[in-house]
Amino acid sequence: MTNSSAAIIIVMEHLEITETLARLGGDMELLGELYAAFRLDAPLKLDKLAKAMADGELVEARKQAHSIKGAAATVGALASRQLAERLEKGVNNLPAQESEALRAELVIELQVAFAAMDKAVEAANK
Repeated sequence: MTNSSAAIIIVMEHLEITETLARLGGDMELLGELYAAFRLDAPLKLDKLAKAMADGELVEARKQAHSIKGAAATVGALASRQLAERLEKGVNNLPAQESEALRAELVIELQVAFAAMDKAVEAANK
């Protein structure tokens, strides 16, 4: 397997590019801008989520998880969306330790999604 083949597999596992690009009318430049905005916004939401969870502000934590879920769905980051949804639904019902584990998993998955976005944009610019 070549490096580019491996990169494509990583991208496909973490991003739904085809559908997202179709929603944008095939505009790859717009997709790159969407990814850039997500990369700036998601860490801020994650910080707010972590603070809300640490402070026991479950309504705010649920709100931030919901916001991350929606943003991840918009960019096609499906695994991130699924984790955010699990956290949104579980923050009130799960023990704090399990919610924190989900949040940590979401942080890691978002980093993987960011890398996949970089690979997708890089491949499109070749």
